[in-house]
Amino acid sequence: MLVPLVSPRDLGYKNHDFDFRKGCTDFRNSVPLLLSGSPLAQIFRRARRLREYVFETEDYINIMLDDKQNHLLQMGVMLTTATLVMGAFVVVAGVFGMNIGIDLFNVKLKN
Repeated sequence: MLVPLVSPRDLGYKNHDFDFRKGCTDFRNSVPLLLSGSPLAQIFRRARRLREYVFETEDYINIMLDDKQNHLLQMGVMLTTATLVMGAFVVVAGVFGMNIGIDLFNVKLKN
């Protein structure tokens, strides 16, 4: 009979999770624990780190794209505001450039 080097309680199993005759019943929690000292565990850890790195890189790229989009929107607002201000000056110049008679032009100044 094989004697385990590490008890199931040391691995974090509760009394009902592990039975020497049946093995571990909770496979999802047992795989990382069983692989903890093997080369497969190193590959598993590297894959997990790579996955986290990819997610962090994706988040960083999204942040950079959002920043560029905010700058473009800000530039659009500034150009729209400048166009509106220039439009106001064009309207004033257009009113004074017309050859029509209105009372605004016939004001007599008092001395």
